[in-house]
Amino acid sequence: MKRINAKYVTASEAGDYYQVSFEEEWESLTNYFLIQWGFEVEDIVPDEPYIESDDLIFCGRPKFEKIEFNRNRFYLQLADEDKNELEINFDIPDKDYKEAKRILEIILSDHDFIKID
Repeated sequence: MKRINAKYVTASEAGDYYQVSFEEEWESLTNYFLIQWGFEVEDIVPDEPYIESDDLIFCGRPKFEKIEFNRNRFYLQLADEDKNELEINFDIPDKDYKEAKRILEIILSDHDFIKID
């Protein structure tokens, strides 16, 4: 299982583009994860979010087994043969949590494998 202790959780929205990123260090290319969805992505792969990480296992448009998001944790399990897992722990202000939750609900709204508290 890959683990990240994120100091930064950033949610962004620009038109039909949505993204939530988790980083241990600000704008670092190590120990980070992001999930995004955009109108142009939908044209290519309908309803499938794109993920990116410093770990190639968690890059691209994989199938998801499970995603959980709550006040201090993001958990993802891929629907691949190895059931690869990612756990991100964080402690962020309520305002930032609510915005990340709102954006994740948009990104993953058509999927039944997600649990958001």
